[in-house]
Amino acid sequence: MNVGDIVSEIETAGVAFQLEGNRVHLEYPDDERREELAGQIAWLRTRRDEVIAYLKTRSAIRPMPEGVRLVSWVLKRAPVAVTRVEIVTDVSRFVTATLLQLKAALAGERWLAGNRSVRELIERLEECGVVVEAREVDPITASRRPDRANE
Repeated sequence: MNVGDIVSEIETAGVAFQLEGNRVHLEYPDDERREELAGQIAWLRTRRDEVIAYLKTRSAIRPMPEGVRLVSWVLKRAPVAVTRVEIVTDVSRFVTATLLQLKAALAGERWLAGNRSVRELIERLEECGVVVEAREVDPITASRRPDRANE
């Protein structure tokens, strides 16, 4: 195993690494974790310079794509929960559109469903007060157009 693998394992256990200049600070969630990970931390201490280099490289600012301007780069500590919030202002219209997307998804035409799965579309409907159940459809036969089914 290398330094990056050990750092990732320790972070997965809930320990946060913070690099301040050439000093590495660790934040443990509790004393039990500190004791549990003592061997791995001791191994990392013998490779202090490698750990610092790894943390600096990991937090380096990546080049921005053409036409993109970086406003801020302050990485958060892992784990980060990524959520999507959407505000619906016309519920009836949203539900109608979502039902059409659900029909497309069930027909195996996910691109017409906004590339959303059947489950995602059902959840969107439930958030607006519409509860539906959908039977799973075989995507191979569902993607065939009805006018070509007998060819």
